[in-house]
Amino acid sequence: LMGIKLRPPAFPTFPTDYIPQYGTNIEALQELYRGVERMLIITGAGLSTDSGIPDYRSPGRPPSNPVLYHNFLSSLDVRRRYWGRGLMGYSKFSTTRPNEGHKLVSAMEKAGKTRGIITQNVDGYHQAVGTKRVLELHGNLHHVRCLDCEFLAPRAPLQDKMIKENQDFYHQYSTEYNEKKMKADGDMELNFDFSSFVLPRCEKCDSINVKP
Repeated sequence: LMGIKLRPPAFPTFPTDYIPQYGTNIEALQELYRGVERMLIITGAGLSTDSGIPDYRSPGRPPSNPVLYHNFLSSLDVRRRYWGRGLMGYSKFSTTRPNEGHKLVSAMEKAGKTRGIITQNVDGYHQAVGTKRVLELHGNLHHVRCLDCEFLAPRAPLQDKMIKENQDFYHQYSTEYNEKKMKADGDMELNFDFSSFVLPRCEKCDSINVKP
């Protein structure tokens, strides 16, 4: 479609040996757009790089080491690490804004050319520009849900409260912020001491079992 060329892997070590090479055949993409009634659009981290949110696989990006759900639930140390890193990363993540790519997808929806949008992104920028039919595979970083009472709250007030409750941590490490360490999910690659980090709580039931 877009000049994509796939080289078959010598050994089955997906994805490192099975990498698409992208061309710039815009005419083929335009022809496809004109020739279909409606399409399903799938978006990933690359759509939000123009907003200042890095992707995972561009040259120079650090290796990804995400916190796994079962580890998050079973270990307070893992939670402190997650929220401590997330506190620093979200401080930058929350200053970014939707870009022209998000607006273009929204315009396609308004024109009746889409069946819906499936996104891996957690920035909420499809909805921010007015897109209606969006499925977020990995959730939305701008909201926090309690795993006990299911209460859903906006992230911004919780972020402010975490900063107040972890002022020494925040001010000590904010001077060491490095934008290249921020990840597409708002996390940061930090190796700090998280042992004294005060975990956020649900504003409704006071549980510590909250996550984006």
